[in-house]
Amino acid sequence: MRSALGAVAAAALLGGCGPAASTFDPAVVSTSFRVQDAPGFADERGDAMLINASGALVRVKADGQQGSLEPHPGNPGPVGAVRAVFPMGPHAALVAAGGGVFVAQEGWIIDPGWGTALDPAGVTGAADPGDGTAWIAHQSGLFQVNGGAISELKLGGASITGITALAAAPAEDGSGGIWYSDASGMHVVETTSSQTLVVRSATLSAGDAKNATALVALGDGERSAGELWVLNASGLSRLSSSGWHSVGMGAKVEGLAARGRVVWVSAGGKLWRYDADLDAWEIAKGLTNLRLLAADAAGGAWISVNGGLQAVEKERTPRLVGLDTSEVLTVSDLLVRALIPPGADAQTVTYTLEGEQIVAGPTTFSLGGEAADGSVMPYSLLGLASGSHTLAVMAPYSDWTTVTREIPFTYAPYDNAPLSWAVDIYPIHVSRCSRCHDPAGPAHDLSTFELWKADAARIAAAVSDRRMPADGPLDPLARTKIIRWVQTGAAP
Repeated sequence: MRSALGAVAAAALLGGCGPAASTFDPAVVSTSFRVQDAPGFADERGDAMLINASGALVRVKADGQQGSLEPHPGNPGPVGAVRAVFPMGPHAALVAAGGGVFVAQEGWIIDPGWGTALDPAGVTGAADPGDGTAWIAHQSGLFQVNGGAISELKLGGASITGITALAAAPAEDGSGGIWYSDASGMHVVETTSSQTLVVRSATLSAGDAKNATALVALGDGERSAGELWVLNASGLSRLSSSGWHSVGMGAKVEGLAARGRVVWVSAGGKLWRYDADLDAWEIAKGLTNLRLLAADAAGGAWISVNGGLQAVEKERTPRLVGLDTSEVLTVSDLLVRALIPPGADAQTVTYTLEGEQIVAGPTTFSLGGEAADGSVMPYSLLGLASGSHTLAVMAPYSDWTTVTREIPFTYAPYDNAPLSWAVDIYPIHVSRCSRCHDPAGPAHDLSTFELWKADAARIAAAVSDRRMPADGPLDPLARTKIIRWVQTGAAP
């Protein structure tokens, strides 16, 4: 692997006080929650999973209200006091608690089964590369979860111990990678052309890379690739397509969080926001003495001010259900719905894709609009070229302000040939669904073709929204198979 490039941050330094930055008046939602100053998780819809002052996991929505969150009926024991929370997918968080290792998703705290292999006190990170697997860093080693089973990655037969942080981000050559930091520096796990996992080391001339306290990733955009950001005792660094760069903030960096295309940094008591699509830094006005807890893919942040929880956005950005920032979209039909944040109403939302504009109401709309009976019609992507695209969402509010958001995604369709339940779907049921959806499971029975077919539309929607399986997202191919099976007639 090539040596890292020594360079200063792309943003110019201004009088030694950090990157040149404009200021903005943030949209802030204050909540009634008291939380611990510990990193958490937030998703595209604004749902945040954080540790409250009593040590319990709490789900807070973007409007500041509490969301439902309950232990799954299939859990064998109590969750216990929560030790740490880590992002582990677009809508899932890994939770290390006194009762074990759990996955929090869609209002449930779920014992995934494989968590018994890990001492919750030793979990130090989690990462989601977007291929249906998940990676977990533990004091005792580095583990991969694939198809509901857990395995350990070893080097020369020895465990990789002492990992302090973990993230899924492009390697130095641009290929996909799982980055981790330990006492010897920065390392990346890559998949070779033979599908063999290899571990390579990186050298940061921009600063010592040992024992990072935070690794975060930016997703791919249509105009620029994803990035890795590193925080350790030496400061803040980033790996972009042009190599390693030091990010001089002009003050000690206390916190780092990123989701989607936005990085949030707390430094010198201020809250900084970096927009990767605009290559621009901004500082939030009126926010000081804060702790940065989490970032969401819609560009928002969650902060603690003297223990009180606040949700922060640059502006009242519309959020989406049905499409995640930087998602690899593998199906030919796209259904999305805009969620409008608290404040002035938006009577319409304009969606633009490849120059085509569609206008509809925000709470009932998908890209295809509505049929005469009010049912949602999917927008066909069959004429869309494979590759990178951007969906623009514009919301004109009743207070005469307008906010436009861009959601980059990659279109990579699979074969649209009809599928069968016996050959294509049943193996997925056995490996990922049967633990909950068999006759003896805690959820409704889906053990036969007839049961799957009777519930086909609801299953496709849950899989598309990443609400199922409960123990983490399916890989793109399995998710596509289920959706295409439903769309092509749900054959036996």
